[in-house]
Amino acid sequence: MTMTMPESGGTRESASREWLPEQQLPGWRLPEQGRVAPPHWAMLLRCAEILSALKRGTLPPYLLATPTCTSGRVDPAELVDRIEGYERAGVRHLPADLEQALLRLPRPPIR
Repeated sequence: MTMTMPESGGTRESASREWLPEQQLPGWRLPEQGRVAPPHWAMLLRCAEILSALKRGTLPPYLLATPTCTSGRVDPAELVDRIEGYERAGVRHLPADLEQALLRLPRPPIR
């Protein structure tokens, strides 16, 4: 089973999305991916991931993507510290949380 990512046109194995509610929470499902705007879809996936982890009792002690700056960015050194904290505690990251954290890292200026 694969999941099509409309913004990239590629596919991604659903194994990295084992937290999807239709697989973890009977009777609870997301709308079809093409029926909502991509930003809305990303928000729904984040909410579903957190809800599923909460219901399974596997919610990490903190989220990697929590912004460290008022701009919404995550400081790279802080992200490294958070990931190291997960490793020390034996905690597994939430896939969409890590993806969001990486998207919130500052970009180098365009020249």
